[in-house]
Amino acid sequence: MQNGLIFISILISFLSAQPAEIMEFQINGITGTIVNSLDQTPARDVFVELISGNGVIKDQVYTDGDGFFEMQPPGGYVWNPKLNLSSSDYLSINIPVYKYILDSLGKAHFDIALDPFPDDQKVPDLVRVDMDARALTFLPIGSVFYYVFMDDDGMDAERIVIFSKHASKQPTGFIELTVNDVEYDPVRCYVTQNDRFENLSAILEGYFPFPIFQNSGLPLYLPDDLMKPNIIFGSVIENSTGEPIPGAEIQIFKLSPQDENLSETLSINTTKGDSWTRGKTEPTKESALLTETHEP
Repeated sequence: MQNGLIFISILISFLSAQPAEIMEFQINGITGTIVNSLDQTPARDVFVELISGNGVIKDQVYTDGDGFFEMQPPGGYVWNPKLNLSSSDYLSINIPVYKYILDSLGKAHFDIALDPFPDDQKVPDLVRVDMDARALTFLPIGSVFYYVFMDDDGMDAERIVIFSKHASKQPTGFIELTVNDVEYDPVRCYVTQNDRFENLSAILEGYFPFPIFQNSGLPLYLPDDLMKPNIIFGSVIENSTGEPIPGAEIQIFKLSPQDENLSETLSINTTKGDSWTRGKTEPTKESALLTETHEP
């Protein structure tokens, strides 16, 4: 009997000494591939969200034509994170993200198979007005896109900072984009997607009943020689004294362009008191960071 009590005591002590599951940790990136569970074909246009346990959305992306998605969440710790997957073609699921899944760089990869809706539960196909809203998700306020045109030397591109945006359906069934009160043809727009500038009409190709992008003759991705460099310069000072801070490390974090506050290419107007903190614009009493500004 005494041995039994000793064993139970040791067991209780051992269990109480086990570390609690880590619920808050830093995530530096998430990638994944989503397929149809029935035939293993890529599940395109699945909406993937990274959400904290208290309901804060950390990142939002769509899967591409290969069912692939990539997230670069903002730095900092995330409490009890999970992935929320939703689509008009597949049953929605939530997937917890645990710390032990992350690799040594704080990144995780998921291979996911989604069950399609039964025929009697399928959502009707998206109508054109839904495509308007979808197109605007690739044009977050504060980011940039490229608009290509032809001149005497061939194809060129204009780099445009987005201050306002609107999309409207035309009688032809096509989408007309208005950015900064100027109308643009979506076929000639290139937006950030998976580290490159991709043709907007190509991204939306699956929503159209006719081959808009294929008939354009334009490249899928914007050629590198047409891209304009981003210039960031400024000074780092102590907020209360205004004294310069030597040796400060400046980092730029690549983030997903799917969220208005998480733009990969963010333009900051320091005259309005904006500063850049891990990819987000946050108001400050004094501008601590100067950068290139653009007027519409």
